Amino acid sequence: MAFIQYTKILDGEVATAARLNAPYDALDVATVDAENTKPNWATRYHFNTGSGKFANEILYDEYTGTSDWISTSTSYATVNNAGNLAEITANKAINDDAVLRFGANGIISEPDLNADGQGDPLQRGWNFYALRILMTYNVGAGNVTEVVAECGYSFSGRAVVTNDNTGLASAIWYRNFSFSGIRVVTENNFTLVKVELQGKVCPNGGNNNAIWIERNNLTVVIAEH
Repeated sequence: MAFIQYTKILDGEVATAARLNAPYDALDVATVDAENTKPNWATRYHFNTGSGKFANEILYDEYTGTSDWISTSTSYATVNNAGNLAEITANKAINDDAVLRFGANGIISEPDLNADGQGDPLQRGWNFYALRILMTYNVGAGNVTEVVAECGYSFSGRAVVTNDNTGLASAIWYRNFSFSGIRVVTENNFTLVKVELQGKVCPNGGNNNAIWIERNNLTVVIAEH
């Protein structure tokens, strides 16, 4: 966006021809560049999914059912609600210097908290579960995976390390989760292959703490020049 400067003429000042013509002279020699001088330059039109060229494209996956994905795994796995994987299969070529914004949110329904630690630093992860967005891409030498966003929550309202005199806390039911990340594409011949929402529980001494994820969605916004 070109920047055109205009100087206000105050009461009592003489409006010379040069000052009046200055904005038009600047416009005459202005060139369009990559800098946006206004914070509200984008409108809903730029996010339109119709035909034509747009500044952005949105890829989206959503599960609106009521089947929970329940996992006691301490390794990341893709959220799978009754066979509905939380993933976006894109296989889309992306220009270098593009900006990719990843976002995920959803509902933690009725998680199981069977052990929350007893104040031992070695048990600090028991009262904890984690989520991440995993991107798969290819630049011509095979698929590569990369974590583009990650977050974690305590099962209960307590801190991660609890006190052995307080007893087992109750897990928080029906809470929202939401997190996002940004990746700038610096590689040539970049193909966005797939994006996944994954979750896990942290090691909890084999006590089978479980994460329950119900409704969820996954979004990728592609901003190319």
